[in-house]
Order: sequence, then structure tokens, then C-alpha cells
Amino acid sequence: MHLDKVVKFNHSNNMESNQIADKNTQKSNPKKAYILAAFIIILGIVILWLFMRINQNQQMQQKSAYQAPKNPTPTISLADSTLTMQVNSLTPTSQVPSSISILIDSGKNKVVGAQFLLKYDPKVLRNVSVSKGTFIDNPVEPIDPAKAVDPVNGTISYAIAMSPTNSKPSSGRGVIATINFSPIYSPLVKQTTITFANQPIILDFYQRDANDIKTAQNLTLTFPQK
Repeated sequence: MHLDKVVKFNHSNNMESNQIADKNTQKSNPKKAYILAAFIIILGIVILWLFMRINQNQQMQQKSAYQAPKNPTPTISLADSTLTMQVNSLTPTSQVPSSISILIDSGKNKVVGAQFLLKYDPKVLRNVSVSKGTFIDNPVEPIDPAKAVDPVNGTISYAIAMSPTNSKPSSGRGVIATINFSPIYSPLVKQTTITFANQPIILDFYQRDANDIKTAQNLTLTFPQK
């Protein structure tokens, strides 16, 4: 009898121990689940971060390897005409008129019109007049040559253009206009300069909305001694 009681007592103690162990196991399982879930979340974040970094590096490499398209070959400018002045005659007396020519070299241009403003010293040159040249066939003169010269301020404003009835533009070299004048000689004045007061305008047949002047050269007159 006594042995049976001992066995029953031990059995009950074992059952209680097992129940306590089961409770402890049940308590520890949620903690393990939370830890596992947190680990999975952290791992996912790390993997996502690594993926984003790799993708960003690939994009940077693609940008660095990218070569911008080369600029297209620029269109060659049609501004190829030059204006110069040439002395035709420079007499040692004011009673005989002198003259200079406004010369054009059109280069690649097909010229349909030209305009310029010259500046001179009215104290040195007088009886100044302008007349059309032969470079443009049968031209029209938008500015009346009789009103082109300002003898007070010493300016010559002149324009010439291809006639509407003329369908052939001019090219090559020729005379745009001729300037006539009488020098006023003085022992104190040995030279005078005729300058382009602003940039002349040359109009091309194929590009009439742009100025095709390349260069314009001024002229210094050296008076001959009497």
C-alpha cells in the first residue's frame, strides 16, 4: 500500500512537471515566432536595399557610358561679301572733281541689294555726290541720290537693289557706287578718312532676311602736294 502511494505521488509530480514544461514551451514559442518574423522583415529590407543600390549603380554606369549625340554639322554661313573703297582720281586742285568707287566682291553670294552709310569730314571734302555703279544690272535706288548726301554732318546714305523685272542676281566683283567730291586743300590737312559708319547690308538672292556682309574696309585719302 505504501509503495502504491509513492508511485501515485511520483506519477502526479511528473504530470505536473510536464504541464509546467508545456506551459513554458507555449510561452517561448510566440517569442521565437516574433524573432523569426522580425528576422525575415529585416532580411527583406536588406535585400530590397541591395537591389536598389545595384539598380542605381547600373543606371549610373549607363549614364556614364552614354555619349551625347554629336552636334550636326553647322550650316556654312552665306556671309561672304566684302566691300572696299578704291581711289579713282585724287587731283591736287579743288577745281577738278575727284572720285572713289565702292567695290564689292560677292564671294559665294548672289547679290540682289546693298545698303551702306559712309562718314566723311565735310571740312575737307565738299561737293559730294553719289551715283550707281554697274554691278547690278538696271538697278533701282530706294534712296534718291540727290538726297543721299548730308553735307552738314558729312554722311552718305545709299541703297541699291535689283529691279523687280530682273530675275538674275549679281555675283563676282564690280562697282556698287561711285562717290564724287572736291577736296579742300590745306597745308594743315594731309589726309582724311572715309569710313563705313555702320555695318553695310548685302542681301543674297537665297537668303534675303539676313545680312551677308563679311567685311567692309575704310579708306584713307592722302592728298597729293601741289
